[in-house]
Amino acid sequence: MYDDVEVFSADGLAPVKSKDWGFIDVNGKLVIPTNYQITAVGFGVFRDEDKGFVNGLARVKANKKWCFLKTDGTILGNQYFDNAELFQK
Repeated sequence: MYDDVEVFSADGLAPVKSKDWGFIDVNGKLVIPTNYQITAVGFGVFRDEDKGFVNGLARVKANKKWCFLKTDGTILGNQYFDNAELFQK
């Protein structure tokens, strides 16, 4: 059904990829459309960082800008950035 699927976060959502990335819930229902780009884990200094949601936010790219997506599918503060770093533990 999807080209790529990642693990579920503590928020109960997992990134899935068709053409772009979206998120499914634990029942497999697509709850956030596949309209986003996300960076793959395993590059550079961020090797151990999570892809997808961390504490209710996911770093995604939409319309060539980065933003932080909330679990309800809205953009945090409706703000977009030229650059945004991955979450760090």
